[in-house]
Amino acid sequence: MRKIVIASLIMAAVVSACRSTPPPGDERNFSDFYSSYRNREGFSTMSLPPALINMVAGRDNPEIREMLRDLDEIRIITYSKSADSAVYYADRLRAILTYGNYSDLVISANGDEQIEIRTIGDDETVTELVMITAGGNGFMAMGLKGKMCTERVRDIPRHLNPSTLRQLEQASPFSSR
Repeated sequence: MRKIVIASLIMAAVVSACRSTPPPGDERNFSDFYSSYRNREGFSTMSLPPALINMVAGRDNPEIREMLRDLDEIRIITYSKSADSAVYYADRLRAILTYGNYSDLVISANGDEQIEIRTIGDDETVTELVMITAGGNGFMAMGLKGKMCTERVRDIPRHLNPSTLRQLEQASPFSSR
């Protein structure tokens, strides 16, 4: 009997480990989307240490440095293989975020570029923020996890510029694929 229980526990552990990265179509949040598509053709990803971002991004702006101080995770995923597919993947991520109860913070357009910011949190603290920049032939999504002051997060749109975000992705030595 003991061998059956041990074998069942091992089997359950193996099955759950195999499912830790959901297959495309089974995503529930930004982290799942990132994990599902990070090694697929046309996608580039990077995961940056928050301390590095804090050091670079917050150097000249104490507001940004303060906001980034308590981050645990920064992930960026881009797709730029074809315009039609970029629209598909951007829409797919939007649907996942809507289903995952992310709240819209801002949706703005600048020419053919669009920026959306969606968050999970309450009136005081945002625990996850996802920013989607879409336009042209591709899209980029950046996910931040940690403790961010809701008031400071609401101030992010005035610091955003889609072309600056694209330059960050293209210049990063952390890009893969």
